[in-house]
Amino acid sequence: MPVKPAHPVEGRVSREAIVDREECRAQLDRILSSRTFQRPKQLRQLLVYITTHYIEGRRESLKEYTLGLEVFRRKASFNPASDPIVRVEASRLRRQLATYYQREGINDPIWIHLPRGTYVPSISARPLGARDALNVQYQNENAVLILPFVLFQEHKISCGAATTILTDPLMHGLTRRSSLRILPRLLGVFDDPAPTQAHITIPQDIRFIVEGSIMNANGKSRIFVHLADMRTRRNRWSARYDADDISLLDTLDEILTDLLDELRLAADEPTQPVTNEYP
Repeated sequence: MPVKPAHPVEGRVSREAIVDREECRAQLDRILSSRTFQRPKQLRQLLVYITTHYIEGRRESLKEYTLGLEVFRRKASFNPASDPIVRVEASRLRRQLATYYQREGINDPIWIHLPRGTYVPSISARPLGARDALNVQYQNENAVLILPFVLFQEHKISCGAATTILTDPLMHGLTRRSSLRILPRLLGVFDDPAPTQAHITIPQDIRFIVEGSIMNANGKSRIFVHLADMRTRRNRWSARYDADDISLLDTLDEILTDLLDELRLAADEPTQPVTNEYP
């Protein structure tokens, strides 16, 4: 029996095609057998539970309390208000599915997605040619610009070539490990010893801006990284990292991984643009 998707995937090419139950099960098997979903076990169990219940028409049981008991083996006294296990794992599942469809599942015929704010999945068919159309639209809607990081060193402030020690690895890693559109350096920005926001013209089609600062003292570095979403005109994520000369490369890898996770999560969730300007 065919399954009609209850929630079309937002922010993507419209595809309301009817999906056969056996096709849904085959897609679930493809995902579970992928390298992306080899672990952790809890994510696999959650995906199987919500997808199976969706296919079998038992969507009314896809509630936070029920999932806590039946998937995560909580007791009858489980209180979602004090134990966020279901919300946390659902958020991880959304990110894992987004990673899967950007890599191993890029050519898959069926799209399984978990919209935010619900535990009922969206299952829909991807029409022929959807891969190219989705990739182009996904990239066009999620352009990323990495601004030069401000460098504080020996009581001096600079923003020039020295900060490429961070921006170059980020640009390289994001380009290789994501389907986002990573913009090249803005011409002239890295030549200015201390450019300000007034010196930088941000292209209008930019969705995300990555920026931050590096503080160096006594052989140690403190790195601040910020991710701004220009669609909502808000800073979405910030993090601080400490490193020395020995651990710097590992720290850069950690920054890249965290940034990729945040970008994938932000690109996957629907947002409404705001019209108010910065104060």
